[in-house]
Amino acid sequence: MKNLAIRTTDGSHSVRGSFDTLRETGASARLMLVRAAAQQWGVSEAECSTAVHEVLHTKSGRKIGYGELVTAAAKLPVPKKEELKLKPRSEWRYIGKGVASYDLRDMITGKAIYGIDAQMDGMLYANVAHPPVYGAAVKSVDDKAALAVPGVKQTATIDPFKPPILFQAHGGVGVLADSSWAAIQGKKKLKIEWTPSEHSSYSSDAYKAELQATSRKPGKVVRELAM
Repeated sequence: MKNLAIRTTDGSHSVRGSFDTLRETGASARLMLVRAAAQQWGVSEAECSTAVHEVLHTKSGRKIGYGELVTAAAKLPVPKKEELKLKPRSEWRYIGKGVASYDLRDMITGKAIYGIDAQMDGMLYANVAHPPVYGAAVKSVDDKAALAVPGVKQTATIDPFKPPILFQAHGGVGVLADSSWAAIQGKKKLKIEWTPSEHSSYSSDAYKAELQATSRKPGKVVRELAM
């Protein structure tokens, strides 16, 4: 589970790249919920099973929803890997089967609500002027014209990243306004002077040539497969 915490979810790699880890994570959560229910009922966890969203005790006919067990389950130690019992393929409920998309109709009819659609009282919208070159930072900014745009409330300088960048913001200047349109127009009015960067002379052609040259050099064998 610690390994999962440092993984990313971009490029649809979550399941394809972390299938076993995700299965183990789910099995850990399921076992913790079962143990919480067993303790509450005073029965052996071996007598308990799970169904959709609930833990069952067949002998007594009792059942309890996961939501009612979460607080107690969260206080239990995370099971060791050798304690986990993964579902066999024959018991998979959704994987490998055609399942209708839950919200596809709303998506194609424009009814779906996304994060960008969120609305809150007094909410402001931001639009960021990012550095024109990787590694550059804000040297100075004149935001007088930006602040004169109707709807613009303020600007904010975003600190540059500290290497290595990983998932840090690139820095820049954000314009906050009462509408996305005002924020965009305000950004256009910013007068920003950027610091120089070692990447200022970057050339896609030169980079492509470097990659091609490198690919022709002898490589390092990482793994050999027996044929």
